Amino acid sequence: MEINTDTAVVLPMQKLIISATRNLYLESDPTTVNLILYDEANHTTLKKVTLMLQIWQALCSQLNEVAQTLQAIKAYKQVHFLHYLGGTWYISLGSPNWCVHIREYNFSLDSMKIYPTQNGIAMKHSEWDLFMWDVGPINEPLNLSGIEPCYLKSDHCNEEGATACVECQPFFYQEQGAQYLRDQI
Repeated sequence: MEINTDTAVVLPMQKLIISATRNLYLESDPTTVNLILYDEANHTTLKKVTLMLQIWQALCSQLNEVAQTLQAIKAYKQVHFLHYLGGTWYISLGSPNWCVHIREYNFSLDSMKIYPTQNGIAMKHSEWDLFMWDVGPINEPLNLSGIEPCYLKSDHCNEEGATACVECQPFFYQEQGAQYLRDQI
């Protein structure tokens, strides 16, 4: 990901009140956005995640889909939403769970499937609604329009270039390593 440092903005810490006892703090530097989930009642940091601006942009582009999925869940429909944001990050929600997860995933060599890790943030639906309300004003100074996803670059125009990208294919080399080890047995 290339970032124009002339237009990059450092966002000072923003406090988003998402429930009576939990706040979400957001801050950014020229390349990342930090999300810090804080429990005001116990004065403790519950979780902190750092997302590259490209992943933050992908997350923000999914807000409408998440809102539609939440409406389906609130109508007691069986749904599952899992969307790849970039790198090892996904956003997920589904029934019967009542949380929106922004979470890092890992790859299991045993099952050859991805699975969620503990590195991430979960917000209840009501908290997510308040978070969505505040995202627009927060994004304005970030100038996300200047961010070009790596998959639009010329080196991704062929299979070799696309599969060599660690951002687009974070688990590719794990799969290749597993295949190599199986071939040695």
